[in-house]
Amino acid sequence: MPSRAFDSPEQYQQTRQLLADYNQVTTLTPEIDTRFGALAAERIHARPFRYYVVLPLARLADMALRPRTDMLWIEMRWWQYDRHEAESVFAAAYAGLNLAYLIVAAIGFLKRPPLRGAILAFILLRSALLLTLEAPEPRYTLEFFPPLIALAAIGITRPKSPSLPSAP
Repeated sequence: MPSRAFDSPEQYQQTRQLLADYNQVTTLTPEIDTRFGALAAERIHARPFRYYVVLPLARLADMALRPRTDMLWIEMRWWQYDRHEAESVFAAAYAGLNLAYLIVAAIGFLKRPPLRGAILAFILLRSALLLTLEAPEPRYTLEFFPPLIALAAIGITRPKSPSLPSAP
């Protein structure tokens, strides 16, 4: 478990012990569930802003920017650069392409396309829904792609130049 997932060494040890106890029975007993709940309540109480704002926004950003490498030859832990260098470079490039795509879609949005308000409302409402889910998956962002494709298409097109009046 990465140390960044814990607020203190004591919390790390407590979580490690909980997981060890769970692995002994491989069933989530009411006692173990209560202990996990108490640990979660302690962490939420200590940093409510992180739990209610930072983590949901980080999950949404992760889902929106995650490289869609699930069906490729990429190792599942592509972020472990030292173990999978070639796959990690490919996945980072793929994530960069995803980010570029979102930037071009934002440019298209700034060009004031038809139904701009409806597109924005759809994306914001979908994002709000994803912010409320405790265990969302990247596939839940697939509904973003049709409006993003349309916005990106608008973003890469040039406006029509007004036609010149014909000479007599």
